[in-house]
Amino acid sequence: GLIGQAFNGPSNHFYDPKVAYDPQRDRFVLAFLRGNTPSGSGVMLAFSQTNDPRDGWNVYVLPGNPLNNDRWTDFPTIAITEGELIFTANFIIPGQPWQTGFDGSLIWQVGIDAGYAGDSTLDARLWYDIKHNGRFTRNVHAVQHGGHPDRKDLFLLSNRNFSLQNDTIFLLHLTGERNDPDTRLDVQALISDTPYGVPPFGRQSDTDTSDGGSGFDTNDGRVLGGSFVNDHLQFVSHTIDPQSGRSAIYHGLIEDPYGLPAVTGQIIGHERLDFGYPNVAWTGT
Repeated sequence: GLIGQAFNGPSNHFYDPKVAYDPQRDRFVLAFLRGNTPSGSGVMLAFSQTNDPRDGWNVYVLPGNPLNNDRWTDFPTIAITEGELIFTANFIIPGQPWQTGFDGSLIWQVGIDAGYAGDSTLDARLWYDIKHNGRFTRNVHAVQHGGHPDRKDLFLLSNRNFSLQNDTIFLLHLTGERNDPDTRLDVQALISDTPYGVPPFGRQSDTDTSDGGSGFDTNDGRVLGGSFVNDHLQFVSHTIDPQSGRSAIYHGLIEDPYGLPAVTGQIIGHERLDFGYPNVAWTGT
């Protein structure tokens, strides 16, 4: 596997932080990005040295252009399994906006105990060329274990984030750890009972409603948060509310993900308000 090196470089142009708590080890993990060019792109991983984030962190960097094919890494998500940190992101073609410059998603499986211990390197495995029926799955989102911190597998989600109306939810399953030769990444397409669609811009007091590009940018309809609790997945994303025409929250539930998964959805909207950038987490009750 590819190796993450301990990092002691300059602190500039860092962005998109993601943080997670590891209940198995009572520690914290922080991931963020460095740079937006193939030569400067890096995935920064930081592991707390104790359960108090003020006590110091062990910081590493993974390559942001690991295939050496003139790409850089964007849009991170993270989740923690029993022994690994799972990091997902997109490959972006330089010189193009992220909307059109997408060139596939990636998944890193990273040994987590070495990070807590402050080892000089991290053992990591990279997944790429992730597709369903020959098409890239985009914005693959790692779903955090809620009530199941001891599991070695992980579910991930994707959808058709730019579609005007769609009912497809992609369920990905990473079945084992990085050094297990039998580990698989399976992708299946599920059909939700409630369609979603790309959201409009959020309207503010000075928004020109005759200009579709005016207002608060909601980006698209990608999955923005997820949690796996009591053997079912909950997730949230943006959507258009067909009743009001405004930006709303899509809340999805996937039952029986290990067997015959089925998706149900609901749209949480308001006739006068736009909602943006939802997330969901499990609190233990």
